Amino acid sequence: MVWVSALWSLLALPILGTLALIAYYVWNSRSEEHRKLRREGAEVVIPAKELVNGLGPDGILLGTDEQVAAYLDDCFKKWWDGGLRQRLMIYLNHHPSGRVRSVARS
Repeated sequence: MVWVSALWSLLALPILGTLALIAYYVWNSRSEEHRKLRREGAEVVIPAKELVNGLGPDGILLGTDEQVAAYLDDCFKKWWDGGLRQRLMIYLNHHPSGRVRSVARS
């Protein structure tokens, strides 16, 4: 009977090793997908966030009316003509999270 349990343990090792290797590859591919999503999101979300942060009271209270108007016009051009809004909407609509996609629809 001892040889049966020894044989079973020898047969189980390759099976367990294969399962562990499959789990590793699945985990690694998912983490690569997450890294890609974070990278793509950072390329779109960070510039949009910087634009919105610049529209706060500090960004428009300092300076003459002409300077403020020029700054707001520049922000408008970045948002619409620069394609920032379009890239952000594409990212939001293709995001895997339903909560993020619902923000794009609102």
